[in-house]
Amino acid sequence: MMKREKTVRPPTGRLVLLTLGVVLELSNVPTLQASDAIDWTWTNCVGVRSEISPDQSIDACTSIINDPHASDESRAAALGNRGNAHLKKREFDLAVSDLDRANALEPDRAEIYRNRAYVYFMMGDYDRAIADYDRAIVLKPEYAAAFADRCNAFNKKGQYDRAIVDCDRAVALKPGDYRAFFSRGNAYLETGQLDRSINDYNRVTALKPGFAKAFINRGNAYSNKGDAAKAMADFNRAVALQPDYANALNARCWEGAAVGKDLSAALVDCNRALDLKPDDADILDSRGFVYFRLGEFRMAIADCEAALQRKPRLAASLYVRGLARRRIGDTSNGDVDIAAAIAVDANVAGKYARRGITP
Repeated sequence: MMKREKTVRPPTGRLVLLTLGVVLELSNVPTLQASDAIDWTWTNCVGVRSEISPDQSIDACTSIINDPHASDESRAAALGNRGNAHLKKREFDLAVSDLDRANALEPDRAEIYRNRAYVYFMMGDYDRAIADYDRAIVLKPEYAAAFADRCNAFNKKGQYDRAIVDCDRAVALKPGDYRAFFSRGNAYLETGQLDRSINDYNRVTALKPGFAKAFINRGNAYSNKGDAAKAMADFNRAVALQPDYANALNARCWEGAAVGKDLSAALVDCNRALDLKPDDADILDSRGFVYFRLGEFRMAIADCEAALQRKPRLAASLYVRGLARRRIGDTSNGDVDIAAAIAVDANVAGKYARRGITP
């Protein structure tokens, strides 16, 4: 006989609702609590078992939502979890709809605003996300996770000073949350505060040693400082942690090109990354840089053009294409590319000059 797993409802009658990175504890047990079948319905709705698929969660939550005996609080919990399941399927509109309904039933629950904000964040609607994080923080002023999430949203909008303020607050409220250190490190990295970014990434790697993204971003900070050895060590660590992580392979590929020593290995990394993320603009840009270092200028131009088809304002590809064009004698178009690159990013020429690459 298969051993029955424990249900999500403890003997005290408290229902634990797992949401997007936050746990809601609802004190009022659903009216339907007496039946084991309902316990299993809640288990599937919450999705605490790894084998429960999003579709199974949606079906279970729907049965609770539609039950005429369910309380408003239970319905709100089920709607929140169904929204989470829709998010896993990237059904963003359905997720927002469910969280809107949950919010109507529980308008003062900060966690619902935070969860809806996360859906908006995933949709790229950062203004709506920030508005919902604002409301969550008004309702729950010590809500560390909401401060950390809003910090990340401000980063996406390029409002790094506001991001740092929010992450400072998140770190003060919850010093063990690696996400706040990571997001603040990203803000420092984007604003050129490299030592501060490295310090924050150090905290992340101490709190969560298996988090490959922290090693990639710390490697980027070391690269920007000109410390190629430490940068490459971090990229190697990221690849060791996640061998099929395209962003880690891409970072190591670009740094290999920047160093200009083992270019064949760099090319292998970029090709592997493109196998994993075909037609990715940033990876094509990196491979174009490798080809430039190899003296394969026409291949460099082709990759940069492919990258620019996907990201027309990618300064690195404009700059490297300009350099490659100059190398094959197309000086006028090369100069146009270089000027366009500098118009997008005034620092792009210095970035390559530090690696000994000039027009």
